[in-house]
Amino acid sequence: MSTLTGSAILEAMKAGKIKIEPFDLKLVNPHSVDLHLGSSLKRYSPSALAGLGLGTPEDSRRQRHSRWPNPWKDLSFGFIDSRTPPPLIDVPLEPIPTRPDESGWWLYPGVLYLGTTMEHTETRGFRPVLDGRSSTGRLGAFMHITAGYGDNGFRGFWTLEIAVIEPLILYPGQRLLQISYETLEGDQSFYGETGNSSGTYQDHPAEPIASKSSLEG
Repeated sequence: MSTLTGSAILEAMKAGKIKIEPFDLKLVNPHSVDLHLGSSLKRYSPSALAGLGLGTPEDSRRQRHSRWPNPWKDLSFGFIDSRTPPPLIDVPLEPIPTRPDESGWWLYPGVLYLGTTMEHTETRGFRPVLDGRSSTGRLGAFMHITAGYGDNGFRGFWTLEIAVIEPLILYPGQRLLQISYETLEGDQSFYGETGNSSGTYQDHPAEPIASKSSLEG
């Protein structure tokens, strides 16, 4: 198994084995292509979690960041039931005090956010791998905290599992990610064509998709 170089990615695109839309040649790196954060950000509904509640515990870490708007105030905390995840709710864009003409998402430590890539990708014959850019990591942002390996045959927008170490503001359309491609050995099978639960997240729209673990047994 090896990783495609930037020129090899372009050759695979010409052959129709890799698709990235929209695509900008300037975003091709030595062995990856930069991607952007999409226009939707969601999180699991805290009100739905309250049914399994832990009450309203004092959180000293959030108290330390009390100068920031607190999206959790007046809400109960609870567990996420992995078999029946709660619904997703939109994270609203908030104005930037120093730039009133701009808005961004205000992200907080200890919260899981689900975003999406701006780009739609499709891969045949390689394994796509998604990760944050180094400049993103230096901001303390995990853009894809698990499941960064895609499947041969996947097509769609990538749902991102986002978490931050410090309070951080992110913006729609921001260049935060990179996708690379690995070669495969042996007989190939394709996502959504194997007859099992494969394909659960195929062809979803350009918005974050919640866990479908309840469908997987």
